[in-house]
Amino acid sequence: MTARIGGFARVTLGAKSAWLALCLLGSGALSPVFALNVDSQHPRIVFHAADLATVRARINGPHAALFDDYYAWAANRLEDGRRNSYDADDYAAIYLLTGENRFGDAAISIAMDMISRGQDTSGEGDGPARSSAISLVYDWCYARLSTSQRSTIYAALYPNVNVHPDYHQAWFIRDYNWSYMMAIANDGTASQNAAVIANLEESIAQFEDFFIPCLDRSSPESAIDGYAGLRIMTLLCFVDALDRSTDYQGSVLSSNYYRNTGRFWMARMRPDFRWAKMPGKYNTSESEPGAYFSYAGAFLGDRDAQYMANLLVNDEGLGGRDATMALAWHDPNAPANPPAGLAKDYYDPVAGFVLDRSGWTMGSNSSDVTLGFFNGTDQVGHRTQNHFYVTRGDDNLIIDSGHRFHDLANHYYTYYTRSVAHNTVLIYDPSEDFGSFTNVWGDEIIKPNDGGQTDSDDAAGEARWPECNGLYGYRGEITKYESTSDYVMVEGDATPAYASAKTNLVLRRWIYLRPDWIVVQDRVRLNKPNLPVRVVYHSVDQP
Repeated sequence: MTARIGGFARVTLGAKSAWLALCLLGSGALSPVFALNVDSQHPRIVFHAADLATVRARINGPHAALFDDYYAWAANRLEDGRRNSYDADDYAAIYLLTGENRFGDAAISIAMDMISRGQDTSGEGDGPARSSAISLVYDWCYARLSTSQRSTIYAALYPNVNVHPDYHQAWFIRDYNWSYMMAIANDGTASQNAAVIANLEESIAQFEDFFIPCLDRSSPESAIDGYAGLRIMTLLCFVDALDRSTDYQGSVLSSNYYRNTGRFWMARMRPDFRWAKMPGKYNTSESEPGAYFSYAGAFLGDRDAQYMANLLVNDEGLGGRDATMALAWHDPNAPANPPAGLAKDYYDPVAGFVLDRSGWTMGSNSSDVTLGFFNGTDQVGHRTQNHFYVTRGDDNLIIDSGHRFHDLANHYYTYYTRSVAHNTVLIYDPSEDFGSFTNVWGDEIIKPNDGGQTDSDDAAGEARWPECNGLYGYRGEITKYESTSDYVMVEGDATPAYASAKTNLVLRRWIYLRPDWIVVQDRVRLNKPNLPVRVVYHSVDQP
C-alpha cells in the first residue's frame, strides 16, 4: 500500500509497517525509501535545468533589453573589482545564462573566500530570499567548478543537514536550510543523500504543518506581515524549487496564501510602480515586483499580475535580484489582462487592512489615488493601529514616516516603530512608562512617552490564531467594512492597543469618497479625565 505523509508517498508493506517505519527513522534501524526525488541536474534554485534552454533563448529575444541592462550593470561591477558576498549571485547568474567564464570564476572566487572565513555557510544567507550565496554559486556554477571546488563547497554546506526546523520559532524557517539542502541533493554518498532528503522533508513538514496553516488562517488573502518581503520571497523560492526541480505535489501548492500571492501585490502597487509603504519592519525592502508578478503570472495563472510583469520587464526596467528572478520566471507568452477590471479596493479582514485606489492607470502620467488603512495582526512591534496612507500618482500625500536603519539604532524604538511616526491617535498620560532598550552601541535609551499604543496582547493573539504558535499579537481589528462604487467605509477598533489605564475606547471611522475626498472620524473615551488627545498626520511637504 501507499501511505500519505505530508506531501509525499512512502511505499510500505502494509498499514502496520508504515507506522513501524516512521518510528524507526530516527534510530537508523531502518533505511526508508524516500519518495521525494530532486532533479539530478543543476540548477535547481530559481533557475531550473528543464527550463534553462528556454530562459537562455529569451535573453536573445523578448528579454534582450532586460538582460542587456543587467549584464552591463554586473559587468561594470566585475570590472571595477567588486568581490563582496552580495555580488556572488549576480555573477553566477550571468555565468549560468551566458557561459562567460569570467563571471563564473569571479562567483566561485567569492564563494571560496567566504568559506575560508566561515561566512554564509549556515543560517541566514546573503543570496536572494536570504538563501546562501554559496549555495547559489554551487548550484548555478556547477559546470565550472573543479572536482576539488565541488568537494570543498559540499563539505562546507553539508553540516546543515543537522539543522532542524524549530516549530516554536515564530519566524518561518529561520535557518533558511532549504537552499543548502536543495543545492547539494544527490551529490554525496548514499547515506549523505538520504540525510539531505530527510532534512528537506523536515522543512516541507514545517511548511505543511505550521507555516501554511497559520497563514491560511491569519492572512488567507494576502502576504501581509512585518516581514512581507522576506517571508513571501523565501516561500516563493522554496516552493518554486519544489515545484520545478522535485516531484513534490503536497498541500503547499494549493495553499490560499500561496495561490493569492499576486492579488496582494497587485493591490499594493502604486501607479509609479513602487510598493505602497505599509507598516512593518521590512515594508519596502526585499520586495522585487518583477519577480512577484512574473511568478504569479507564469505559475499561478494570474493574468493581472502577468500584465504588470510585462510592463515592468518591457518598459520600466529592473535591476539586481529583481532582474535575476524575472529572467528566470517571466514568461512573455503567458496570458495577461489589463487590471482595469479589477476591484479598486482589497480587504483582508484577519490581517486587518484595506487597500484602495481611484483607478488602475499605471505610469508617470497617472494621477490615480492609492490609499491604505490598517488595524490587524501585529508581528514586529509597530504601534500602527488605525494608521492610513494616501498617495496621488507618484506624490506622497499622507505618509508612514521614519526610516529603518538598524533595529538597535536610536531612531528605531524611539520613533520608527512608535505611534507618533504614524497617522493615528495619541493619548498623553504623563504617568505612562514605555520602558527602555539597549542600543547597538551598548547605551540604555529611554523610550519617550509619545502618548501612543503599547505592547500587543500576545495571549489574545494566540487564542485568535492558535495555528500560528504565538506569531501574532492582538492589538485591535477592523469591525466594519462597506464598499460601493461611490465610497469605502472602514471602522477600526484600536482600544486594545492603548493602555487600559487611560482609555476604554479608541474608534476610528475612515471613509474614502471616490475619487478625491477622505473623511476621518475619531471617537475616544478616557478613563482619566483631561488627558490630552491628539490626532497625528504626516506629510512630506506642508499641506
